Formats: sequence, structure tokens, C-alpha cells
Amino acid sequence: MSLERAGDSYFLNQLRTSIPAGEGPHLFQWNHDIAGEFVRSEFLSDQEGNLRVGECAFADVAWDACRYEGHTIGVPIAAECPALLYNKAILEEMGVEPPESFADWISIMEEYHDPYNGEYGLAHPVSAYFVSWAAQTFGEAIYDGDADELGITSDALIRGLNLILEDLKPYMPEDPSEQVQRSIFEGGNSPFLVNGPWAISGLEAAGLDVGVTPIPTPDGGVARPYSGVQLLYFARKMNDYTAGTQAARGFAEWYCTNVERLRGLATNTSMIPVKTGLGREQLPETTRGFAAQFETSYPMPQNPKMSAVWVPFEQGVLDAFNSGNDPAPLMANAAEEIRNSWV
Repeated sequence: MSLERAGDSYFLNQLRTSIPAGEGPHLFQWNHDIAGEFVRSEFLSDQEGNLRVGECAFADVAWDACRYEGHTIGVPIAAECPALLYNKAILEEMGVEPPESFADWISIMEEYHDPYNGEYGLAHPVSAYFVSWAAQTFGEAIYDGDADELGITSDALIRGLNLILEDLKPYMPEDPSEQVQRSIFEGGNSPFLVNGPWAISGLEAAGLDVGVTPIPTPDGGVARPYSGVQLLYFARKMNDYTAGTQAARGFAEWYCTNVERLRGLATNTSMIPVKTGLGREQLPETTRGFAAQFETSYPMPQNPKMSAVWVPFEQGVLDAFNSGNDPAPLMANAAEEIRNSWV
């Protein structure tokens, strides 16, 4: 059995070409949200009944993520979602604890914020994924893939977006790009950054002592960022009953349940283990913070129609952020564009 590391940029397109040609892998790793597209394209293999691991081995949300329309199309590895990262040294110097309430969060940002000296209360990339925690804070989903309902024009979602556009924007750098926002935090010029587990190793390499905590929200709200569950997918080649198929299935079962490997993954990447029996107390501090946020997250929709939502929604949010205009008409325009693409 051979393992190959592939770059992210073109990996999915490579799979879309190689799997139909019979040249694809037995297994591949990706987030759960492509399941709908790949099942309907017949790129995956249903291994229901062939596995020695099952629902009881994983958290419910993780097991749900590896199933689509009754098919078991992979095994869950770990999960990820954005949360609130904080610079421990800055908070210690300020004499404050990580914020638990929205009011405390605003108070710390206001005290620290000094843009004329290059210091900002908050670093927060503005993209569809990173604003999802706010957009969905008051219970509305950006897109409910199960119900096939688009929620971006609802009052609850607009209210959530305004947490960023009205309450948080005054403390953020003007450039909403992830590169700029993250560089402010990485340079020690902001106490807070909204980002995910993938950011931790780079920040620690830059010399920062980083903590992670759930994102505070006003009363009546709960931060609900989009989350992803990394799966080891069963590609269509698994339908061939060969020694290679058996080896791949055995590897997947081991890879996704070996406790020492999963602890190492949590330590090295801050990814959240989803295997049952791995309690939060066994995880590194940063991973525990992400795990707490994951409990209130919304898994990204697996419905293929979600692919048409990301760009128009994000562009509407960016237009509102950059212009200061009311997001409601911009979301109405985005919704029209999305629905037209679904026809």
C-alpha cells in the first residue's frame, strides 16, 4: 500500500478526473462537505457492512458526516472550526482574563485599540467561512442543506452579520483579507484573532503563546461557526474486491481509531479528535479550546447546492464591510444570484 501527499489547490479536480478514469486512489482525505457532490457523481464507495468500526466509535456529529443518503462513504478522522485565539502575553500585561461575555470582549478591545500606533483590538478575516459564527449566532443557517433553505436574507442572519459590521469592525484593520488580519496578530499587535487550528503552528513558530476560547456573543446568541470533519473517503476503487481494497479498509480503520496517533494529531495540529473515549482532559490546551467551540458549531452542508452559496454570500459581506452599507439589500442581491444559479 502506498501513501501520497497531494497539494490542496488542484487535488479535488485531480480526483474528478482520475476516479472516473479508474486511476484514482482507494482512499483520500478531505472535509465532509464534498460528500454530496462525490456521491451523486458516483466517485465514492459505500462500505456499509464491510467495516469493523461503526457509529459507537465516533462522536455523533462525526459519524453523521461520513454518511450521505444512507451511504457510509468514509471514516472520520478529526474536526476543525474557527474559534477565538488570544495572545496570552498581551492579556497578562493588561491584567485581564480571556473574555467570557461579549461586553468583556468589547471592553478589552476598546482598551487595547490604538490604530495610530498600529495596534488593533481585533484581527478577524472577513470571508464566508470566518463570519459564519456571527451570521448564524441567532439561530439562522446561512444555508440549511437538509431542508434546502437559504437563510441569508432573514432578520436573524442580518442581525448576526451586524455583530461584525457594527460592533467589531471599529476595532479591526481596514483590510479584511486573512493575510493582513492574521499578520497583525502574528506581529503581536492585537490581543485577538478569529481563526482555526491550522493557524496555531505558524503562530507558535512566530514566538506567540496562544490560547483558544469560544467566541463570546451577546445574550440570546451562541457562536455557531461552520465546522468541518476531516474524512478518509472510500473512493470508487474500493468497489473492486482485491487485496488492495482489504488493505485500504484496514488502514482506514486503524488510521481513524488509533488513540496514540489521534493524540499526536491533536498535539501537532490542534485538530479536534472525534473518536469516543478521547476526553477533552486528554487534549492539549489549544485543542480543548477548539473542541469547546466545535460543540456549538454548524457542520458545513453536504448538499452540492452549497457550492453556489459561498462566493455570492462572501461578496455581499465584503461589500457591506468595505462600504459601510446596510447588509440587507446586499444579501438580497446575493440570494437572487444564488437562486438563479440553482435553476
